[in-house]
Amino acid sequence: MDELDEPGDVRPQEAELAERERLLEELERQLSRANARLEAAIASQKGLLQARESDSKEVRQARADLSAERTRLTQLARELEQRLASAVEQEQQFTLAAAERGRERERREAVLAERTRDLDARKGAAAAELEAALGATAASASEEIRERELALERRVETVTRRELELAARAAEQTRQPQRREARADAPAASPPPSEHEPAGGLEPASPEPTPTEEPVRTEARLTVVHGPPPGTGSWNLYELERLVADARNSPDQTIVWRSTLSALREHADYVGHLPSAFDDLIQDVFGDLFAGSTS
Repeated sequence: MDELDEPGDVRPQEAELAERERLLEELERQLSRANARLEAAIASQKGLLQARESDSKEVRQARADLSAERTRLTQLARELEQRLASAVEQEQQFTLAAAERGRERERREAVLAERTRDLDARKGAAAAELEAALGATAASASEEIRERELALERRVETVTRRELELAARAAEQTRQPQRREARADAPAASPPPSEHEPAGGLEPASPEPTPTEEPVRTEARLTVVHGPPPGTGSWNLYELERLVADARNSPDQTIVWRSTLSALREHADYVGHLPSAFDDLIQDVFGDLFAGSTS
């Protein structure tokens, strides 16, 4: 009230009031600016807070994903460990089985080698026994064949001699008329007397030729002068021997031929002519030989 009553003091107060208002306005402006800055800071803090909250959610999600991945990886590691353990166990079983198969193969190879040695030994023994048996059999067979050949040769020779004897008898019977004719014709065929004969034209007495000498000499003379003697057959001993030597027949057949030739040799003359009485025998014995030589 004292201030209102004193008009002289109002203007300083108004000035002071105005100054205060100005200061107040300045303060209000500063406060407004501070408030704006505060609001901006609050807004910024809210943004940061929201960003942090968002980052926190992502982190939590990442952590959850990481935990799930760790769980999956752990499960996968367990599965891998189990598979690895199973593989190791299978490999061990395979190794053991392979080792067992190797030992079994070695045992089989040892058994096979033993059997092979036993078989080789048996083969050697069997081969030795077989060779000995074959040697004994061959020797026995050779001896038996030789005995059979000798027996066959003796039989053939015996049969041939019998047939030759029969043929010789037949030839002798055939020659007897010819010898008688030769003895009857002997004086007419005698040579003229020589200067050494005795006077009177008488011939010296001479012994009568025996039946076995003179006809043979007469046949020899006939062979030289007139060809084969009477009663000579179609075959020649030397020609038969040549055919037998050139032939390629079985040993048995060759033995028969040679035995027959041996028996015929004593009935041939000095040039190999054989009597006609042996023609049929020669044809029967040497028929295959003649057929082979003509072909």
